[in-house]
Amino acid sequence: MIPSRDNTLSGLGFSRHPVELPVGAVIAFAGDLSATQAIGAIIAEGWLPCDGRLVQQAEYRALFRVLGLVYTPTGDPAGSFRVPDYRGQFFRGIASDAAQDPGLASRIAPPGGASATMVGSTQPPMVQGHAHEYGALNGVETGDTGSGGGVPPTAQPKTTGLYSADGSSSLSGEETRPQNIYVNYLVKASRARVRLGVGVRPPAP
Repeated sequence: MIPSRDNTLSGLGFSRHPVELPVGAVIAFAGDLSATQAIGAIIAEGWLPCDGRLVQQAEYRALFRVLGLVYTPTGDPAGSFRVPDYRGQFFRGIASDAAQDPGLASRIAPPGGASATMVGSTQPPMVQGHAHEYGALNGVETGDTGSGGGVPPTAQPKTTGLYSADGSSSLSGEETRPQNIYVNYLVKASRARVRLGVGVRPPAP
């Protein structure tokens, strides 16, 4: 006999108990923040959008202790700092050496950072090196030696690329990317407790 489904919050694995998230924690948020009131509601709950905005150190002391001036370029007003700008970015875990990040030498230090290998550093796009070996000659040289007859062989330019399985559309374009979907990244900005609700599942005991 199949037991009846428990559709209560506790039955679905959710908890009504508050959980503490560390200031500086980043989450992906599936809600729309295009409206001003939506951002205001998020801020009221202790979060900030990761959009590079300028905030005051006195207002977000705990977050400033975590971020410092890592994301703040020289010239910004004194007493302020910026949250990270993750719009259009993919995350990569920080690496300790080139074995974990083969392009380690190409990383760029964050605006207020001293090292290109620290958290907040960025890396330009790149396609891993590869080669396609083939050849094609147009024409065959003929004729007796010294007669000047025949057509000298000339290399024909060839183009390679990536196409869909049926060959109808090109998979090459303006950047190298996996299939993706938009989300809003938020950073925990205050020590206010949050309650787990729909869409947030607590870890298994």
